[in-house]
Amino acid sequence: MRCFTVLGPSQTGKSTVVEKLGSLEGAPRKSSSPYGLNLTEFTFGNEAWCALDAPGPNEALAHAQHALLASDACILCVSSAPEEAVLAAPYLRAIEASESPCILFVNRMDEPRGRLRDVIAALQDYANHTLLLRQVPIREGDRIVGSCDLISERAWRYREGQTSALIAIPESAAEREHEARTELLEHLSEFDDWLLEELIEDREPPSDALYAISSRILRENRIIPVLIGAASHGNGMMRLMKALRHEAPPVAVLRQRLARAGNVDENKLTAVSFHAYHRQNVGKTVLVRALGEGLRQGASLGGSSLGAVQNLANGRSNSAVVPAPGDVFATVKSDHLSVPSLLTHAAVVAPPEWTEPPTPMLERILVPVSERDENKLSETLAKLSETDRGLKVLQEEGTGAQLVRAQGPVHLRDLCRTLSDVFHIDVTDRMPSRIYRETIAKPSEVHYRHRKQTGGAGQFADVKLSIRPNERGRGFTFSETVKGG
Repeated sequence: MRCFTVLGPSQTGKSTVVEKLGSLEGAPRKSSSPYGLNLTEFTFGNEAWCALDAPGPNEALAHAQHALLASDACILCVSSAPEEAVLAAPYLRAIEASESPCILFVNRMDEPRGRLRDVIAALQDYANHTLLLRQVPIREGDRIVGSCDLISERAWRYREGQTSALIAIPESAAEREHEARTELLEHLSEFDDWLLEELIEDREPPSDALYAISSRILRENRIIPVLIGAASHGNGMMRLMKALRHEAPPVAVLRQRLARAGNVDENKLTAVSFHAYHRQNVGKTVLVRALGEGLRQGASLGGSSLGAVQNLANGRSNSAVVPAPGDVFATVKSDHLSVPSLLTHAAVVAPPEWTEPPTPMLERILVPVSERDENKLSETLAKLSETDRGLKVLQEEGTGAQLVRAQGPVHLRDLCRTLSDVFHIDVTDRMPSRIYRETIAKPSEVHYRHRKQTGGAGQFADVKLSIRPNERGRGFTFSETVKGG
């Protein structure tokens, strides 16, 4: 199985892209997690594929990072409006940190709100890789009606809900196509000496050789190719899927990349866990991608036995299933597997530093509606923080109430919904209490002597309380000395 992640800002049509790609050659099988990560299994070119549709809000960036950990490549979906395309900058930085091969897909080209070159220029400021245009749009007036492939020099006219029709390159697009193709070949020649010689000798390189060079440099993560289309109309989907099929690296390359990033012996790296959630009456469910052989129910993974292996689409367990390298599967009763992590048969290895989630931006106190749920809420939040690294759980100083630090209001709302739907704990939230403290400016000492005689031995204590300013940055420290008694 080959696996890729589709990510980008909200309202860029990511889910539509996944739906259309999965429907090119049959009916896809979809499954979802409560945190918004959708998995779609489908077949294309006689190969099994799994698309990870990462949630769009910036608050869910951690889930997109974890999905990249298990992906051979990714598709970054952006708007066709230059001022909106820059919203993809956080995702672009995450992709480059992960070293995942990436294809930039400019969606909704049927309703362009700016020039394509302006979209690329806006994003290039945030990218360390060159964004290399592989297609140019064909226009009729203000409408975009097709695209021209710069490698094959073939033009395609979009058709609603159908495969694009092959046409001759229109005269109106010929000059722009020639200009963009020259720029494309110049960039490709920076990574291939043969192509550089061909261009110097003014010879036309064959398309097959150019596709091979493009495939190699994408697998080596040298550039980010740019494709265009309109997923809602099915336009550009076949070209995008063919680019993934022919140019995205196999799972063996992912294994090498993760072993290098995690300082793990490649031959021992067996799997990677990238997502987890809790289900009612089932418990913790962990999503895993196999990277090596020897995985089955009861086999050793992460230093303990692997629990039941489940089908992603229907959630049914099957002890006879033996995941092959590249397969994505769910497992339950494997609470020892932390998420995300690199897994060998004997150990759970910490993931690379780039998977560290952003700093939480919202702080709230969660109060159970029913007092009898107070202890249960504390235990449940501890469980949820294990599966959601973007969530931090603390106690409010002074009151001992449950204080959570979430990525934002959407993250907090999802947390409250999970507490209610899965664990049957209804909660309300409030702002943390403001605590007034006065800085100790000078030393002081209080002496108190306690006497009480009510018969028998009686009570006696002699207490001295000394207070003095601490060094800046030391915070509050307390020490005691007991003598006698």
